[in-house]
Amino acid sequence: MLLNAIPLPPVTAIEEVNVMLQTDSYAEAFKLEQKSLEESSSAQTDATERMTHFGARWPTKKRMPVRLTSSEDEQDEGYQVHASGSTHERSFSVSECAVPIPPEPLLKRMVSTPINSSPKQATLAQSPPTMSCSGTQAPNNEAAWLASINGIAGTVDHYFKTKPPDAMAALEKRLIHVETALNALTDKIQSMQTQTATTSRRIVPVTLRTINSTSELNLCEQQLEDAQYYEAVVTQLSRLGGTDLRNFLRRILSSVFSVTFSKQLNWSGIHGKHQASQLKITKAITDRWNTWAEIKSQQKKNSSKTDHPHGQ
Repeated sequence: MLLNAIPLPPVTAIEEVNVMLQTDSYAEAFKLEQKSLEESSSAQTDATERMTHFGARWPTKKRMPVRLTSSEDEQDEGYQVHASGSTHERSFSVSECAVPIPPEPLLKRMVSTPINSSPKQATLAQSPPTMSCSGTQAPNNEAAWLASINGIAGTVDHYFKTKPPDAMAALEKRLIHVETALNALTDKIQSMQTQTATTSRRIVPVTLRTINSTSELNLCEQQLEDAQYYEAVVTQLSRLGGTDLRNFLRRILSSVFSVTFSKQLNWSGIHGKHQASQLKITKAITDRWNTWAEIKSQQKKNSSKTDHPHGQ
């Protein structure tokens, strides 16, 4: 029957609501009730929003069906519908009703598809010929590319033909200014490249190994004749620095000469040994400690006075 389809209105408080509809048919009663619900919707907005946002605090109950009966059982449940002549009365208890919380809407993945607004844009959007995964060449789009280039050339030609002379003169002046700026920038870049090429040092890979024999000493002396290699060796020796000169020299000498070969060296070259004072590797060592800032100048002075005269 039509009255079974009448939905129960949302509630804002626990109270008894009686709706009296004066009509002769259930259809008219339904229309009048819908009209009354629309008029009272403004007063129920706040309660509906609270129940929507804080649905977890409100119990959700199923709506009870409305049946055309006036039995005591239905009165206990809180629903009454009386049909007497031209008057139909329906009453229900607010405590038995609740507005159900609507389920969350399903999120659908929206995939946007680009739409070409004109045939020219469709032609320009095509990709050049490519190779497929199987190794065969994809369909050739050379004709489409030529057509698009011709279209662009026609557009540019039309632009230059339709523009007034004043606009063309201003554009030409602007292009000349841009060209001048680009030329000046190119000159600066070239000068910087030239300066970098002349001032930059050649990167020399240095592997300073411990000298164990006379042949290795001669090879090291030959390599140190190159100025850049010499500076690279001095830089590598600086990593063995310290604040005490004796410890500094001990670390350097033990890394340059082996214990066995060091017995064949002395400062003056007496007794048939190699003269350390004339070796380039010795000069590299002394140059390193003279420029080492952490070693005090007094230690350098004492070393030059005591070590060199004794030839040790």
